[in-house]
Amino acid sequence: MVIKVNPLKASDIERAIRDLREYKRKLVLNFCHSYMEAMGNRFDEILNEEAPPEAMGLWSKGEVEDGENGAKISFSFAGETEFIEFGTGIVGKENHDGANMEWADKLPPPYTGYETNLGITIDPKTHIWWYWNGSGFTPTKGRSADPFIYRSTERLKEESVSIAKQVMGMIQHGNG
Repeated sequence: MVIKVNPLKASDIERAIRDLREYKRKLVLNFCHSYMEAMGNRFDEILNEEAPPEAMGLWSKGEVEDGENGAKISFSFAGETEFIEFGTGIVGKENHDGANMEWADKLPPPYTGYETNLGITIDPKTHIWWYWNGSGFTPTKGRSADPFIYRSTERLKEESVSIAKQVMGMIQHGNG
């Protein structure tokens, strides 16, 4: 944005002040909302690229919510997303490749502490337990972690500055 001002003309100075206030208003009001919208859209795209087939459709993107301190967008994950993200049982415990263990350490069993799985009997030698699959019991030792949410958040963080620049450019050119 370029504002030309003749410092000897009061009307030019007043116009420049109005232009700067309008520019600030656009940045404050539009940037946060537009940035969160762009970040949410990109996160949804990345999730679709990173998620394994069994995780497709297990998330929903909320609407951008504007507040006094900016804007936010939420994603909800349903179904068995946590089992996919962190794995379960001995298999998950031994195969957390790429999973964010800082996240995993805050989870309850069966994602962690699989040995005392809240009433589920796990054979201490074979590490097998049984679960109801809807038509019968199935034996399992768990599943490996496939941390698609963590990979997606890392990719989004890497792209966040370029997304901010794109949004800022759109606002500066009157498209935001």
